[in-house]
Amino acid sequence: MGGRAPRLSTNPIAFACPAGKAAPISFDIATTVAAEGKVRIKRNRGEKIPLGWALDPDGNPTTDPNQIYATPPGSILPAGGHKGYCLAVMIDVLAGILTRAGYSRPNPAPS
Repeated sequence: MGGRAPRLSTNPIAFACPAGKAAPISFDIATTVAAEGKVRIKRNRGEKIPLGWALDPDGNPTTDPNQIYATPPGSILPAGGHKGYCLAVMIDVLAGILTRAGYSRPNPAPS
């Protein structure tokens, strides 16, 4: 996973779907475990970042936010966990609507 030089930014992904009379379903994340701005805030405050947020320039896990801004730079890890779950839900909703197959329910009938 990944490369030796920065290529991808921490672009946001956002979706929203109406839900009739209920509150809409909405989803707005960075494509990384944490937004780069959160890493920068930790660096500026002299704080460590949680383990699992980033890798140093050699690809080792780090809690030092300065590694992200080193030369060569480290990297913020891609999204997973709860963000991956939410992304899966939104894809299921959008695909279900577009195909008229229904979504997010057990044993959906074939369409």
